[in-house]
Amino acid sequence: MRTIWVHCYKGGTLLRSYDFGVPETLNDAAVKMPTKESLEDQAKTNLTNERLAGPPYDEIRFEIEFPR
Repeated sequence: MRTIWVHCYKGGTLLRSYDFGVPETLNDAAVKMPTKESLEDQAKTNLTNERLAGPPYDEIRFEIEFPR
């Protein structure tokens, strides 16, 4: 399993980081990586559920760290 991290910042402060697992295979073409938009949507849902932020998320910056 490879991990994709989504770091959520408000201003210069890290609010939270979320990790999402992606199956690891010998054939990278066999695994479809999630899109930036889908990862941000999942992070937004988590931020809302944890009451750390809410819509419209204008002040939140999302930084995605894909595995190499």
